[in-house]
Amino acid sequence: MEDLTLLYYTANNINETAGENIRQHLINTNNGKYPIISVSQKPINLGKNICVGEIGMSSYNCYKQILTGAKEVKTKYIACCEDDALYTMEHFSYRPPDEKTFL
Repeated sequence: MEDLTLLYYTANNINETAGENIRQHLINTNNGKYPIISVSQKPINLGKNICVGEIGMSSYNCYKQILTGAKEVKTKYIACCEDDALYTMEHFSYRPPDEKTFL
């Protein structure tokens, strides 16, 4: 098992075609290497999906979704993946020194 989980979160507020393309890019880039947990306000097909319901967009709700997903992670590290960004595998290769991580 790898030491990283990809945590994708969305308020499902972006154009659905763009959202689907971004999610597909994440799937293709990851190529099954790391587990994916997605936390969304509407059900989506991406890894293990946790649908929190339509709670609205705010900084508080964004962090609430991240925390909800983080509680499900079983790996040492989490890579937060926003719903409007494209990532490369190099982005997921960094690991902080042990003395600089949260325990």
